[in-house]
Amino acid sequence: MSRWYKRCGADFIHGTMSLTLEEKGAYSLCLDLIYDRGKPIPDDARWLSGVCGVSIRKWNALRQRLIDTGKIYAADGLLSNVRADLEMVSSELQRRNQAESGAKGGRKRAENAGQAKENSNLGQATLKPIEEKRIDKKENPLPLAGEATPDPIDELISTWNEVAGMTNLRACRAIDADRRRKAKARIAEHGLEEMRECCGRAGLSSFLTGKNDRGYRGGIEYILEPSKLTKLREGLYDDAEPDTPPPRRREGSNVAQIGQLAQRLRA
Repeated sequence: MSRWYKRCGADFIHGTMSLTLEEKGAYSLCLDLIYDRGKPIPDDARWLSGVCGVSIRKWNALRQRLIDTGKIYAADGLLSNVRADLEMVSSELQRRNQAESGAKGGRKRAENAGQAKENSNLGQATLKPIEEKRIDKKENPLPLAGEATPDPIDELISTWNEVAGMTNLRACRAIDADRRRKAKARIAEHGLEEMRECCGRAGLSSFLTGKNDRGYRGGIEYILEPSKLTKLREGLYDDAEPDTPPPRRREGSNVAQIGQLAQRLRA
């Protein structure tokens, strides 16, 4: 089944001004294939030339042009796009968050159904004094299927450390009262889902993962401090997609790790 994905026409037009119509068509098809598969595509000249309706020789020229202009990159026998990588990680984080929310709802519905069944069994019902029932309800609230409700702050920290484990972000080793207060505030402002997406965005930033002239690595403050989070959400730490040929990507760059990161998040 085909996948739907969000595409901004203005961004595509502006970002491909330096490409010919033929190059734009090849780039557009590559993006469609990457998003449809939900991961980088095989760097297979025969297959991709067939998809684009050109000769293998022509495809190889188009491929090199798209790599030279930073529109796609090749790594480990695969082709992908930096922005698509970010969207795929964000999508996996969102999917996992929705699955966890659904599981919580399912446990609550099962609990309510069981309670209703118990209440409907009149043969076994016993009456309690009204005052006693009030005390029981106040002091012994029903648990959610016998489990404590997951702490969203702990879930956010876990997501950050999961992404840090696959990239070169600094892991969060301690969560003190100040960090918990800030995490609670950011979750209240943006929601847990978007905060998890920000973790993935940080993990795909070359600057935040040590690929800079100082070897600087970002820590969890980039999702806790309002000013840093605003810059992260607005894309100030994203890798650029230049119109001029970029330097050759180093082995082990963040974008080359997207397959591993997405697979880890699906687990």
